[in-house]
Amino acid sequence: MTFREFSRSCEIPLRDAVIEVLIQPKGTFTLGEKMKALANTILAYAEKYEELTGQKADLKQVMEAIKNG
Repeated sequence: MTFREFSRSCEIPLRDAVIEVLIQPKGTFTLGEKMKALANTILAYAEKYEELTGQKADLKQVMEAIKNG
């Protein structure tokens, strides 16, 4: 299973989770907090993918999942 397939099989695909972080109303997060939340979201998906498949997701796979859903 590719990382993109994994992301699509999740209740909330990675792309949607990233968008949720990015569209928080103004004043909810500082830019630094938003970047940290974004990194933590991506990291959680990557860790779960590794736990389920035994494979590490590389940056290219993660970016493809965010870009193309």
